[in-house]
Amino acid sequence: MIDEEKATSRGELVESDNDRTTGPDANSRQLELFEQIIQIERQRIESQNSRTEVALKAVEASDAADKRQYDFHKQKLESNERIQKARLTLGSRIALGVGAIFAVFVLAVLYMTFFGTETQAGRALQLLVWVFTALGGGGLLLAGQRSIQWLMNR
Repeated sequence: MIDEEKATSRGELVESDNDRTTGPDANSRQLELFEQIIQIERQRIESQNSRTEVALKAVEASDAADKRQYDFHKQKLESNERIQKARLTLGSRIALGVGAIFAVFVLAVLYMTFFGTETQAGRALQLLVWVFTALGGGGLLLAGQRSIQWLMNR
């Protein structure tokens, strides 16, 4: 009896004296027990299948979420790329415009200096002195600003 209690507490099946049958009922009892075992096994398999289906649905939901994240980041990168191209285009147009104006200015000053009258040559030289003085002053201001930023960042 004590062995049966230990085996039952460990989850083992123990055959009791009540389970033993002899005679014509023995086969029907065994068939009934066998059918119960088969029914229990079917329920276990159905439970396992439902767990598998739930896990499969969880994986599918995770895949869908990953795809949405991927699509979102892909669109974000494409948008950033378009913005960068627009900025580059704008920057190059501004640089071309400023370069063209500077080239026209230099050509006009050189033309006035070498091919113009003495009054035009004098004014061209005064203009060059004024431009280089302004550039020098701007350079000093820029150098001062950079040095102050460098000191503030330290």
